[in-house]
Amino acid sequence: MRPIVLLSLLLFASCSSGPGPAFSTAAPGLDIADAALASGAPETALHIAQRILAGDPSNVPALLRAGNAEAALGQREAAARDFDRVLAVAPHRVEAELGLGRLKLATDPAAAAALFQRVTDRDSHNVAALIDLGIAKDLLGRHGDAQQSYRRALALDPDRMATSVNLGLSLAVSGDPQQALGILRPLAAGPQSSKRTRQDLAVALALAGDNDAAASVLRTDVAPPQVPQMIAAYQMLRANP
Repeated sequence: MRPIVLLSLLLFASCSSGPGPAFSTAAPGLDIADAALASGAPETALHIAQRILAGDPSNVPALLRAGNAEAALGQREAAARDFDRVLAVAPHRVEAELGLGRLKLATDPAAAAALFQRVTDRDSHNVAALIDLGIAKDLLGRHGDAQQSYRRALALDPDRMATSVNLGLSLAVSGDPQQALGILRPLAAGPQSSKRTRQDLAVALALAGDNDAAASVLRTDVAPPQVPQMIAAYQMLRANP
């Protein structure tokens, strides 16, 4: 249960890290597919990509859009197939490596870490890959390595709030909740604070043993009956260091 809870927390933080990698438009309509993905309409993006692939099955940009749309729709096997098809013809296509790695995080974090590492070995300045590598290493229990990845990402892009959140969560679950609170408290109180950021602070408070403070933070955004359930989930992380 612990890796599942941790993955949920880290991925929520990761999702707010900004836009994904830029694509090069190779066929009419792919710009519309990109806009659909960005606006939360993956069904539209998938329809556009599939229309292009019907006439050009090896169109890499269309395969990438299809894979991202399928991943957003929860069609994990289809997304993995499309990313694999990309890598079969373009072995170092970063978007496909990252997309496939993210699909593997829940079931095979070691394989995910290998894909993200492959990207960072080629491009040590790829912030998205560094963040994803940190998530994979956290899931593997390699928290020190994960924190190093997050810090490298922050050195390259210090304004990406989600990276700081992931670093704080990693510190909290690895037995340093006080340092985690030093990172998460200002973020939760800042102008860009969100429900998710406040919940991340509640995680660190619960892991520090301050369930009352954690519950108080949660009650800002969460219905009272849900608060004990969330505290119990956070305690799973504390009980299994």
